Amino acid sequence: MTAAERGIRTVAARIAATFPGVPIVAIANPHAGSAARRRALIRIVRSIANLAAPAELVAIDWSTDFARARAGVETALSRHGGDVVCISFGGDGTHNRIMSAFVGEDRLLFYRVPAGTGTGNDTVGSDLGALIDHGTVATPPRRLGAVEVTTRSRRFHAFNIASVGLDAYITATRDRLKSLLPYDTYRVAADIGVLWYERSVGLTDSALWLDGIAQPIGRRMLIAMGVDAPRTYGGNMPVLPGRENVCEIGPVTLAKRLRLKRLFLKGRHVAEPEVRMHRATTLTLHYDRDLPMQIDGEVVPLTAEQFPLRMRIVPGLARVIDPGR
Repeated sequence: MTAAERGIRTVAARIAATFPGVPIVAIANPHAGSAARRRALIRIVRSIANLAAPAELVAIDWSTDFARARAGVETALSRHGGDVVCISFGGDGTHNRIMSAFVGEDRLLFYRVPAGTGTGNDTVGSDLGALIDHGTVATPPRRLGAVEVTTRSRRFHAFNIASVGLDAYITATRDRLKSLLPYDTYRVAADIGVLWYERSVGLTDSALWLDGIAQPIGRRMLIAMGVDAPRTYGGNMPVLPGRENVCEIGPVTLAKRLRLKRLFLKGRHVAEPEVRMHRATTLTLHYDRDLPMQIDGEVVPLTAEQFPLRMRIVPGLARVIDPGR
């Protein structure tokens, strides 16, 4: 039995004790996290009892094929008349793809196990070690909102933060590096991103509306919108450290970009003059160039033809039973 499967059985046993008789389907991304992250998982599960899988655990799908994973959850829903629990074992992107596939399915309860590249998943706010070692199940289930993102041809849901610009470029750089480097690739990618973003992607004027109110036209390096605030991403980096759920950063010099990178790590960027923080439920962006976007850590390249881009906060799209706090 692999360490990941043992961890899933442990979590499933706790869920079954809290929701007896409710079927449990586990979706696990076998490639989530770095090699160091997987070694940490092995150390964690060695310290816990070897629990048998509860009868409620009807399936574990080890795959990055989300069409197949979705079919497994749909099968469980069709066979059982009541609620079904879906354990999502992976990074923020894994959680997002599964939850986005079942937006509006009120019988599905999600329990997200952090196994991504950071110290914990930003959407879950829990550390893997603490969760597996002595995690609890939150009751009753709570409603989780999302940032609904629409372009001219597609729709997405972010259950943590959606953003365009520099941070999406950094995320794409991290994705290219993480198979090569055994350590925290986000910090390395951030160093590369602040140096090369403007040269690689370019920067021109954009038009922005927040809650229908036009903001000054200008160049923007980053626009991020969270489901609520405070929120983190990039492995617990507090991009939205206060009550404002929108962060907007104008053009800055290279020296200032390097300074902002350090300030972001502690949530102290909000006091800088190039940074504007807002509270909003809707956002509209007009832009006439290609631009990278990230949805819960997954990069989506946008062409100029996909704009205008719209974001809005939609409450109560998913039911979660994430670790109790």
